Amino acid sequence: MLLIDAGLDAMNVDVKGDASAVKKFCKTVDVEKVWGACTLARARGVHVEITTLDIPTVNDSDATIQGIAERLCRDLGRDVPWHLSSYCPAYRFTSPPTPIQTLERAWMIGKDAGLHFVYVGNVPGHPHDNTYLSDLRHTLDPSHRVRSNPNSTSCWPVSTLSTANPGRMADSITRQQCLVHQDQQKVVRHIG
Repeated sequence: MLLIDAGLDAMNVDVKGDASAVKKFCKTVDVEKVWGACTLARARGVHVEITTLDIPTVNDSDATIQGIAERLCRDLGRDVPWHLSSYCPAYRFTSPPTPIQTLERAWMIGKDAGLHFVYVGNVPGHPHDNTYLSDLRHTLDPSHRVRSNPNSTSCWPVSTLSTANPGRMADSITRQQCLVHQDQQKVVRHIG
């Protein structure tokens, strides 16, 4: 609450898996508190995005992915973006890298559950790592940002443009008000 009251308007939260995976690998973390914080943030008008690092043998089962997708739809809404990221072995954790097919299966589970914005991450060039804005005839990836004022340094994720999103940006920026601006910053700029 303190951060929201101080002006927090967007957050990306890691949801590591279901309760058993979180308990086994994250020890003291209570996944219900994570979901509760996300629900509270949404209720207070904060733009929320969820990221799941898809790790083979840890949280990549269809049941786990289905459970996260259904919870996203039920508790946060179908317009909350879900980023499914590929795992690469590092330090002492030696699970194998996430196969692309596993990420694509998870992407399909998310879409089938009714989520509107599901992305495959950490796979350069993958077609599901993009937001498609058909009426602008451009493809934008999640690294692009939106600026509501050309002179502003404030940026918001492009996914807020793609449909009427209950987040803060939906009321002030629409797809028709934006112009794809292909410069080094790769921003979508408000022209209204």
